[in-house]
Amino acid sequence: MRSSETIIQRFKEATRLVYGPFEGISNQDAQTWMPPESPGAGGHKGRCLWTDAFGVVNFVTLFKETSAPVYLTLARRLVDTAHSILGKTRHGSSRLPPATDAEPLKGGLRIGKIQESGSDCDGQRDYNHLAIQLAKAIHPHFYGSFPDMKTVLVPSEGHLDAATGFVVYRLLQQAAGDHDRPSQALQTEIADYRQLMSCEGKLKASHDPLDLGMGLWMCHFFRDEDWAGELGRRSLVVARNVLDSERGIMAQKTTRRLAFRESGTCMGLKCYGVDEGLRGRVGAVVDFWRQHLEKSTDQDLRPSQLVMYAAALIPGAFRDGIDARRLVACPFSTGSFPAIFARGGTSNGLLRMTGNGGNMLSIVGPVSLDQGLLGSRPEVETDAGGFQTTLVRILNTNTDTIIHSRFRVIGEPPRYCPEGDYEMSGVPGKQSKIVLGFTNPAGARTGQALPTGNVIDTLTLPNGDTIEASLVDVVTPIVFVRVSNLGVEDPETLDPSRIGHDESLCARLNSIRGAGASMMGLDPDIQSFPKIVLVFPRPPPDSSVHVKCVALSMGRAQRTVQPTPAMCLGAAVRIPGTIPHELSCAPGEGEAITIGHPSGKLEVGATVEDGQVLSVELHRTARVLMIGEVFYRRDDGQGV
Repeated sequence: MRSSETIIQRFKEATRLVYGPFEGISNQDAQTWMPPESPGAGGHKGRCLWTDAFGVVNFVTLFKETSAPVYLTLARRLVDTAHSILGKTRHGSSRLPPATDAEPLKGGLRIGKIQESGSDCDGQRDYNHLAIQLAKAIHPHFYGSFPDMKTVLVPSEGHLDAATGFVVYRLLQQAAGDHDRPSQALQTEIADYRQLMSCEGKLKASHDPLDLGMGLWMCHFFRDEDWAGELGRRSLVVARNVLDSERGIMAQKTTRRLAFRESGTCMGLKCYGVDEGLRGRVGAVVDFWRQHLEKSTDQDLRPSQLVMYAAALIPGAFRDGIDARRLVACPFSTGSFPAIFARGGTSNGLLRMTGNGGNMLSIVGPVSLDQGLLGSRPEVETDAGGFQTTLVRILNTNTDTIIHSRFRVIGEPPRYCPEGDYEMSGVPGKQSKIVLGFTNPAGARTGQALPTGNVIDTLTLPNGDTIEASLVDVVTPIVFVRVSNLGVEDPETLDPSRIGHDESLCARLNSIRGAGASMMGLDPDIQSFPKIVLVFPRPPPDSSVHVKCVALSMGRAQRTVQPTPAMCLGAAVRIPGTIPHELSCAPGEGEAITIGHPSGKLEVGATVEDGQVLSVELHRTARVLMIGEVFYRRDDGQGV
């Protein structure tokens, strides 16, 4: 794994080493994807349920991080593959008694071992709605306890077993019910585990790295309960010793360490939440194993090492807040926030809940943090300048896309800090920078970056005239046209004032926008999108900008360029053959794209590979001006 890789690239690479190449696969092809027959772990025969369980959740994490549905499909395919061997004997020839095809998990599970012989019923795990029958089947045989559920069989090793059962069975019961009628299917078993937890010494913080991490992971689900708060505090004390650079695991020889156990510690700490000191030690452990993972083999637990290493990099879907029942319909979790953007038409009085709202989007993350709308405390990191920042993931329910908003915070608990030294053209003063990142932003309204499949199309206007345009849909759909093709005098001096006072030109631009909308498959009567952006001739090489434009919004020429059109323009500059690409001074790879507009400049970022727009980024500032309520009337005339 190359040192220059980003965290998400490292996450994907670790997953690829277990499950083979999956990047670039279409969602349709993913429907028939087959994971490797035996990712194995330590020479196990067939599939390893531990590895596949982490693999499934890691694919869900990729969906949460990128909003690409293909990762959910891959997760489902892995579930289906693992499910096909659940509840069967070692060679898959028959069901474990008393299981049937209708109730495949009633007999529990077996887990493959190196030996060809041995008991089939030597391991257990749970599995969603069938997990209730499995949970009841395995309960009397729970590892580490006698059937009377009052004493621990191996006190030195089983002190967290009761808490594991208590947490897992509660989560399982929650998943089995619904919001209106919670399930009570495992109440008896949960009560048994609660009783066993009350025995002396049953909630000791483990010094084993894997148990320590899993204990913290369990605590983070119920941190407000006394048992979890106390165990969490004790575990953090142990974690400081375990991760001590001079006396802890980092001081041991590599041959005496196991990556998957230490990854468990790191994942648990990231889920539970830690201070800056522990966060640095977690990063050191994860970075240490990065250099060794590719050299490992199946015999030293390589697949398990890799899936847990990925989970330690980005716990993602392991965190509290994931509701599997709503995963597709509502893809957001702890540290995330759903947002609906609405625009009001000044001419027709209609409210459109469509598209993105770039300026308003800038403040959504800070407001959601300060107003306590995130559900739990987000992670805080320190940037290169020594300032604390946090990341909020925003789900735009209009476009079903996820936006990453990173901004500066201060205090404890953290709150938005607007003070800073970042300056934007057209905005008075200096403030802290807000970085908005859009992953997989193409096709926000049409499903494709180039809705027609062409980099340039010829539009036919109502009067029969034709004009070339690039129709691009990245973050928001835009119709790009050359200023030189508008038929105006001295086009290079065209500005918002001239446009606003030229009724004939305004009518022509509206016709161009409408023709572009129709060709993109959009409603030309909706003013909010697509917008139209006029692109000027290429700036000279010594210019401080890469591309110059005037943007129109809701029929009016703007003195600045709004954030969403700016990001679409930045992406178009990176797509060869488009009008913005043709009329720009090509920025270097990875270099910010500086857009010139009538009031100054604006920087955006765009990553495009092989014609695919992977991401776009925008730098903004924002501060809260007011908090209030807005009333609107539905189409049926009823007030809201």
